[in-house]
Amino acid sequence: MKTQSIEQRFNEAEAKRLSGQYSSAILDYHAIKKDVKQDSIYSPHVLLGLAEAYRMRDEFEASEQCYNDSKAGYQICGYDKGVAASLLGNGRLYAQMGDYERATPIIQSAIDLFDRMKNQAGIADGYLELGKISALSNAYELAVNYYDDAYNAYESINDVCGIAGLKCCLGQLNALQQKYDRAEDEYKMAMTLYKNTNDIVGQATVFSELGKLYQCMDQPLKAAEFFMNAVKLYNSIG
Repeated sequence: MKTQSIEQRFNEAEAKRLSGQYSSAILDYHAIKKDVKQDSIYSPHVLLGLAEAYRMRDEFEASEQCYNDSKAGYQICGYDKGVAASLLGNGRLYAQMGDYERATPIIQSAIDLFDRMKNQAGIADGYLELGKISALSNAYELAVNYYDDAYNAYESINDVCGIAGLKCCLGQLNALQQKYDRAEDEYKMAMTLYKNTNDIVGQATVFSELGKLYQCMDQPLKAAEFFMNAVKLYNSIG
């Protein structure tokens, strides 16, 4: 049996993580971590993958440690894109924990680094996160401004999935302001984009958000239908 290369194994672990198979991805990352050399670029790559997977499982302490270790590894390798990605991930982690004061400057540092590299995808992702934080802090006008910045960056590189994610965020923003019709329109646009790119996780996310929206609209039967659709899609990917 032919032995897989580190690159092949890493790509498979990444595919699992990106499709929502976090537990399986974590096992694969740890197996790769044992075999990869400390000075290899794959060492911080694996740590960043672990950090992301742990964050999605709400394992905050493990995630934080991996983000810090991946950033340090990328700094040793002189790989600024990786440093910025680690900063952005760490900012997302703190935002997920509800610690917006710690999250905001870290995300801004990531945006500044991405900007120096002219990395539009990273810039867009950073502004998207700042928009989410602003929305959850009830700073709705500031959220719209950040989302506009994110949209312009995503559009400049024709990032359809990025725009779809932005539409979801706009749906959430409108829902927070009880603008339910506008929220539903944004979610529907997101769903269309996710279907066009065959993004199952994205589609499941939209169904879940529509379920929450219809709960707010006091339509429990319709909400339950959307939640069941989300569950079916999540189950389809393991």
